[in-house]
Amino acid sequence: MQTSGLKTKIKPSLVIMYMLLIFGAFLSLFPFYWLVVMATNSSSAFMKYPPVLVFGGQFMNNVHNLFSSIKFGLAMKNTIIVSLVKTVGGVFFCSMASFYFAKFEFPGRKFLFGLCMFTMMIPPQLNMIPQLVIMNKIGWLSTLKA
Repeated sequence: MQTSGLKTKIKPSLVIMYMLLIFGAFLSLFPFYWLVVMATNSSSAFMKYPPVLVFGGQFMNNVHNLFSSIKFGLAMKNTIIVSLVKTVGGVFFCSMASFYFAKFEFPGRKFLFGLCMFTMMIPPQLNMIPQLVIMNKIGWLSTLKA
């Protein structure tokens, strides 16, 4: 029995593309690796140069410090509440607005739609510091009301 001897020709552009994709994957996963490495090292390792890239033996000590220094359960509860309220509220109001823009004709519709789109294009990071200043001035800093 003879084999047909078909050889698959690999294009150099395909090899370069896969190499770039693999590099991008490693680049994307590195922060997670760094997170685990820093969680297992002491706090002095954060500022070392060159940085520590190997696992340490301080993980359980760091977890104990975390749970003893802050109310971790309360922080998680607050985070879940805020995330759920923002997500449900955003879906609800955005759905209502999109339905109204899609189904009804009214004067200024295009302007209001453009205004809605413009406000959604503003990165949320630009609002963080002004929001922090406002919450601090009204006394809501580090509370669930904020």
